Order: sequence, then C-alpha cells, then structure tokens
Amino acid sequence: MTKENKHTISILVENKTGVLQRIAGLFTRRDFNIDNITVGKTADSNISRITITTYG
Repeated sequence: MTKENKHTISILVENKTGVLQRIAGLFTRRDFNIDNITVGKTADSNISRITITTYG
C-alpha cells in the first residue's frame, strides 16, 4: 500500500460561469480525488479565490 500525498492549492480565477467545472475536470482527468473545495470573494468582484484540498 502506498501513502497518498495531500495537497492544498489556492488559486485566483475569473468570476465566470463554468470556471469551477473546468478546474474540477482537470483534477478528474488526472485521477486526483478532491477532498474539499472552498470558493470565496476577493476585493475585486471579477476575481474569486478557490482553495482545493486534494490527495492522490
């Protein structure tokens, strides 16, 4: 049995429809399990911060 690595990634993205879906799709295609996703506002209403905890 191998030990899985856990990572936390925080990114700034454009606040547009479909951005979260595209990011989640990247993880799916690389066979990473997403443990947690948090999306929040920034001072700029056109930008959102996404924090993802993943392992794989």
